[in-house]
Amino acid sequence: MVLLVLAAGGLRFYRVADKPFAHDESLFAYYSYCVYPQWNYRYDPLLHGPLLEHLTGALYAVCGDSNFTAHFWPALLGALCIGLAWGFRRRLGDGGALTAAALACVSPTLLFYARFLRNDSLLLFFTLLFLMSYDRWILRRNAAWPAFFVTLFMGVTLCVKENWIFFAFNGATFLLLVLTVDVKVGAWRRLRSSRSLAQALGVRKGRRVWEQLTDSSELLLSLQLGVANGVAWAVLIVVIRQLIPKLFPASYVLAAAIATAVGLSFLLLSILARSLGRPLGRDGLARWFARRSCQTWMALVAGMLIATALYCTLFTTCFRFRWGFFQIYRETLAYWAGQHMEHRLKGPFYYYMPRLLVYETAPLALALGGALVTFARRWRLLAVVAAGEAALVAALQFLLTLRPFDPTWADTHIHMTAVWHLYLAATIGWLTLCLAVSFILRRERFHAFLIWWTCMGLLEYSYAGEKVPWIGVHVVGPLILWAGSEVGRLTRWVGAARGGRWLRASAAAAVMVCVALLAARGVQMCIEVGFTRNTDPGENIIYNHTMPETLEVANEIEEVAKQTGAGYDLGMTVQGEATWPLIWYLRLYTRFSYPQPLETTTDPIIVENEGELEKVKRDFETDYVVRKVGLRQAWVPAELDVGAMGKAALAAAGLERDWLDPSAVAKGREDWGKAWRYFWKREAWLNPGETEISVPYSYMYLRRRDTFPGYAESHPFVAPSPVAQETPEPLPVLTP
Repeated sequence: MVLLVLAAGGLRFYRVADKPFAHDESLFAYYSYCVYPQWNYRYDPLLHGPLLEHLTGALYAVCGDSNFTAHFWPALLGALCIGLAWGFRRRLGDGGALTAAALACVSPTLLFYARFLRNDSLLLFFTLLFLMSYDRWILRRNAAWPAFFVTLFMGVTLCVKENWIFFAFNGATFLLLVLTVDVKVGAWRRLRSSRSLAQALGVRKGRRVWEQLTDSSELLLSLQLGVANGVAWAVLIVVIRQLIPKLFPASYVLAAAIATAVGLSFLLLSILARSLGRPLGRDGLARWFARRSCQTWMALVAGMLIATALYCTLFTTCFRFRWGFFQIYRETLAYWAGQHMEHRLKGPFYYYMPRLLVYETAPLALALGGALVTFARRWRLLAVVAAGEAALVAALQFLLTLRPFDPTWADTHIHMTAVWHLYLAATIGWLTLCLAVSFILRRERFHAFLIWWTCMGLLEYSYAGEKVPWIGVHVVGPLILWAGSEVGRLTRWVGAARGGRWLRASAAAAVMVCVALLAARGVQMCIEVGFTRNTDPGENIIYNHTMPETLEVANEIEEVAKQTGAGYDLGMTVQGEATWPLIWYLRLYTRFSYPQPLETTTDPIIVENEGELEKVKRDFETDYVVRKVGLRQAWVPAELDVGAMGKAALAAAGLERDWLDPSAVAKGREDWGKAWRYFWKREAWLNPGETEISVPYSYMYLRRRDTFPGYAESHPFVAPSPVAQETPEPLPVLTP
């Protein structure tokens, strides 16, 4: 495991400063520079939570601002994610934890975005740490774990990025699902073994139900816990109100309301935990969870206090800028909800699925293979899945007859453009529910949670309005843990064998050989995506990256500053799309942020959008060397025709040959060829009428001619010839 972590660190730090900054990277790098040394950063929802900016700015203060220090935290925490996989070895098994760590080490998605300055590697790291702390809190009574768990959940992840809400929703719904299944199974078993409903409910003869639910001593203790927590929250709000005026509207009323709510919640939890005559459910999970919450309430409150302090400190830039306490996140959620509805960065509903298939083939094969084996080995589960799927399809067809599918409405509201997207989402949801419940019933709850986390996250991000490849980090992370859990189950399956041990071992070895071959392909892609093709627009997980020519421009500007002796006072007129990422490379220069008008500027360097120079009635060719530089290029492939591909598959199988349209079959075969070539070699296909995958967005870079070496020698200074002075006529002589 140590070797894997070191290898992951080497892959993530090797020449991490050489790649040109993408548009978003320059935003995070520059605004981190505004935190320190400039100390004028005000929280902006555009950049998600402020933790990355504060961590990077603090590193600038200690080690200086550079390309390496800008990438340090994503690379470090991305490497430590591999080590965190070992922390789940009790749940995954040693073999499963090692497999998950190895797959994460060479994952192209995780590697590329660990070498990319964004919040996603940080959020994955703290999410895994939060999950580990929750596991330790449930299993142990150490007071540090519940405080750490709440601090991560309510403080750190909230300060990293808004999509922690997706993970929180998945965790809460899974907890509700586990408790519901436990209670229902327990009630069903008790009802089958009882003679009456009262006996099934656990009501003893001679005592009232309420007397069995409560006891005077237990009720007194519950009231004490509730009042203590309510007073703690009220004091916290009042103290923060004194430290930061106007942080809470009507703070005393709000404090009283929160204190009452917290007190009642702890009262109910305590009654449930300590006073029920018989535990609810098969395993009594509700009582167990409530008792653990009550036993560690002081640590939980301490974690809430730390989380609140982090929230207030980071979002206000150490109290330099004042915000309303709830205004901060209200504006954040409103901004990103608007981006979701605007659907600015569009993509098909299945946007992330082909990327998982191409770049994360090994973990995807392990996870889906384990799911298929689970369905195949349990005929009752398979029957339930098939019956439910048939009912689901019939219900959707009935609803679509009542209201036909409108692609325009669906694209705006649920971000689907075809009917089969709706069937795909419903099928994934139904299969996820069936798989999760089947493993909950077998008490393999962690494995069920990994399935729930992966599939529900995939559906949520597929529904989200903005489709960008770095979001794939939050699906790949749980997918790799799910794959490791499947390897752990495979190992236990082999170890539990008696008579057919060698047969099972041979089957497991064959599976692992296939996975190793897929992982070897993943290693090749990992090297290409991370190093040799890390700005190639044909790579679907790279998106719209800055081209290397812009890095050459930044280096050339530095040379001009040295040659002219102007240094950081070099005059520049920089505006337009190229301002980002150039603003990061030019952060030390004093004049670039106040550009002169193009009509009159004589600055040695001019950077402007393509086409803007033609609008200015000026001949730049005389004094400047003009060069067109590519800024960004993205590949937006034409969507493959899924229907035609299905017809081609039917034709290849020899089914319904006379019914199929030959042109559709030919189109389907062509699209199958495109898909296979991209899967195997990642060859980007051209859209009809194009000669390259896309036209790069370019800008104009102008360098004044007298800044080139040897310009003075080739253009010697010639003094202007004196202008002949005309002899003035003599004044007329006036005679008396």
